[in-house]
Amino acid sequence: MHQVPRLLVSVRNAEEACAALAGCVDIVDVKEPARGPLGMADAHVIGSVVDAVAVHQAGLRCSAALGEVTDWLDAGDVPALPGGLQYAKLGLSGLARAASWRDDWETVRRRFEEASTGSWEWIAVAYADRDAADSPEFDEIVAAAARTSCAGVLIDTFDKRSGDLLTHLGSDSLCGVAEQCHASGLFLAVAGRLSEASLSCLAETACDVVGIRSAACDGRDRSAAVRSDCVAAFRQRMQEAFSHAEDCGDRGREAGVT
Repeated sequence: MHQVPRLLVSVRNAEEACAALAGCVDIVDVKEPARGPLGMADAHVIGSVVDAVAVHQAGLRCSAALGEVTDWLDAGDVPALPGGLQYAKLGLSGLARAASWRDDWETVRRRFEEASTGSWEWIAVAYADRDAADSPEFDEIVAAAARTSCAGVLIDTFDKRSGDLLTHLGSDSLCGVAEQCHASGLFLAVAGRLSEASLSCLAETACDVVGIRSAACDGRDRSAAVRSDCVAAFRQRMQEAFSHAEDCGDRGREAGVT
């Protein structure tokens, strides 16, 4: 039996967080989908989601999208993040040809850390449609994530109109990235308009976290509200798909997602 990944649901407010929690989510992720693939919600919204999760189930993991590194390079002060976050992630779009992208990424990370009282682990983000995102290569991102003590790597899609994750990467490619991540002590999260139809292919990989937004929303519309029954249905289908799949290799590191 293939070990079932953790389920992450991206929410835009505390009400959606409660719906995700009712559907038995493992990680509540805060983002504002109207602001891009990793659109950052306002800091007070992130705080309200963290508070709602703490009331519902102490110790349940929360993560937050912080936009793209390029959003903050020429910006003034970065907002202070609330305590209670376990993970935070920054996108690397527009940086494929920037020799200084690693330094820029670390600089923005450090600015958030210095502005905030809490602490969290970083998740490196690689875009499957990297040409559209103009983002660095997967192996470069994994290596930089390991070198800077990230907890994991997320593979997502940048252009939500150009198909789902599996349009751009097949299970063999995802298995390869998973092996590279696990060998570097990182977990692998996957996202990008994933649906129940995606799960049989994902079950052939060694991903540790499956992230959804549109599949958790009314009518599979990522701009609509998260519904608890959609989350519960996806979770049930994921458990079935992974329980009947054959391993493509050792799952590697589980720290950070168990």
